[in-house]
Amino acid sequence: MREIGGQTVQVFIQRCSLAPKSCRNLVLTLRMMWSSAKAWGYVSHDPFEGLVLPKVTRQARFFFTLDEIQQIIAAVNGPLRTFY
Repeated sequence: MREIGGQTVQVFIQRCSLAPKSCRNLVLTLRMMWSSAKAWGYVSHDPFEGLVLPKVTRQARFFFTLDEIQQIIAAVNGPLRTFY
């Protein structure tokens, strides 16, 4: 762990093929592990300082309109009607 530096972590993050939010969650988990290692005296440096994380963009959610919902329910027969 002593050989892991900020550049190593940054390259790992840049090559991460996960969604930005998943990548951030992964970094959070690694930071918690690193904090424990630091508290136990295994390392003395912080490779997460100055790390540039991918930006998380909010995507617009899709919702059916009231008319669309009524059309869906009207088109379904039998037990599935209860489901909808």
